[in-house]
Amino acid sequence: MGLIMHSGGKTVGIDDVCLVETPHPTATHFPISHRRVIKNVDLQLKATGFDVTGWHHGLWGDKGERYFGLAELASQESDYRTVVGVRNSHDKRFAAQISLGNKVLVCDNLSFFGDVVLSRKHTRFVSRDLAGLVGRAVKQLAALDEAQQTQIERYKVLALDNPEFHDLAIRSVDHKIISASKLPKLLNEWRSSEHEEFHARTAWSAFNAYTEVMKGSSQETLSVRTQKLHNLLYEVA
Repeated sequence: MGLIMHSGGKTVGIDDVCLVETPHPTATHFPISHRRVIKNVDLQLKATGFDVTGWHHGLWGDKGERYFGLAELASQESDYRTVVGVRNSHDKRFAAQISLGNKVLVCDNLSFFGDVVLSRKHTRFVSRDLAGLVGRAVKQLAALDEAQQTQIERYKVLALDNPEFHDLAIRSVDHKIISASKLPKLLNEWRSSEHEEFHARTAWSAFNAYTEVMKGSSQETLSVRTQKLHNLLYEVA
C-alpha cells in the first residue's frame, strides 16, 4: 500500500521528510515540522495500545510544503485493516489533521471513516499544545475504530439487489461521491468484480465496488468522498 500523490506530490521515505525545513513563524502563522507531527502520532498510537506495522509518507511542493502520511495498524480482521491518515502543511493550505480509515486487503484500496478527529491550525501555542491534542485525538480513534468495525459488519449482512444498487449509484452521483462518467466502471465492479470475495450482493460488496473505482484518487480526495459514501450507506443500512 502506498500513497497516491497528484499535482506535484511524490511518495518518499521518512529520511526525506526529516530533511524538509520548517519555515520561521510569523506574527500569525506558527508552522510545525512534519517530523514532529509524525513522531507525536506514532508515540501516542503506541501508548494507546495500537500496534503500528508501517508508515507511508508523501510530500507535495518543491520544498515539501505539504505532508501526507498513512500509519497502518495491526488487526485481527481478515479482509480489511485500520489505517490512520495524517497531514500537515507549511503553506497555510490546511491544519495538522488526523483521520481514521481502512485498507481492504483483497484489492488494496483505501477508504476513510467518520470525521477528522484532530484539526489544529498553526496558530500561537500549536507547538506547546501538539502532544496533548494528538493524545486526545488518538484516544478518540479507539472509539471510532470500534464504530467503523460495527458499521462494516452491518454492511456484510445487509443484502442489496440490483435495483437497490442502481438507485444507490444514482444517489452517489447526486452526492458527488463519484462522477457520472464513473458509472459504467462502478456497475461493472458490482456485476463482475475480479475479486470473488465481493460477489455477494451486500452493502459490503457495494462499498468495495465504489472504493475500487475510486482507487488512484489522492488521500485528500479519497477522504472526503469515502466519508460521504459511508454517510450514504449508513442511511441504507
